[in-house]
Amino acid sequence: MSSRQFWSVIACLLLSGCSASQPMSNFSPNSLPKDQLRNEIINQASHLGIEDGYYFGEEARNFKTPYAVVHPDVKADFALAYESMLAERGENMLAHWESYVPYSKRSDFARQWWSKHSEEFNKQTEKFKILWIHEALLDGGELWFRAVEKLSGNQVNSVVVLTHDEEQRFVFKYAESEHSEGSLSTQFH
Repeated sequence: MSSRQFWSVIACLLLSGCSASQPMSNFSPNSLPKDQLRNEIINQASHLGIEDGYYFGEEARNFKTPYAVVHPDVKADFALAYESMLAERGENMLAHWESYVPYSKRSDFARQWWSKHSEEFNKQTEKFKILWIHEALLDGGELWFRAVEKLSGNQVNSVVVLTHDEEQRFVFKYAESEHSEGSLSTQFH
């Protein structure tokens, strides 16, 4: 067990009253109807303002690319496709911390997706494509998670939230793994 997993379990014990033998979460976002999830993602994308700081509680939602004005329907479609890709690649950080999908795989997916779904993305310089991708990955992951939280009531416990926050931190740091962070400059080939 990594130190982050250890502290996630400790947080569960302290914050939500779990016992060591109690499962951390029986809830599966896959049980939510896709149309309801999509509608809630659209709702989240429509109502969150840029002043709402929300990347793992630290980074303000302040977009620097034309991703900022992408229609909420398109943001929802991306968020659902992104989460589907992560599931297909076996990401389940609650069960296996090492299942985190590396940033390079996420970025490749996002580049392909946006290339097919946005003329505005295709008009951008390489630097702004990289920034757009980064913003979309963080925003898509957060919009999806907030929609899941809203639709699931109290079934998302503190360990699930802490794991999501840590995944977002990895994405924010362009991380290939828990031990391999990157930067914007590492995204240029």
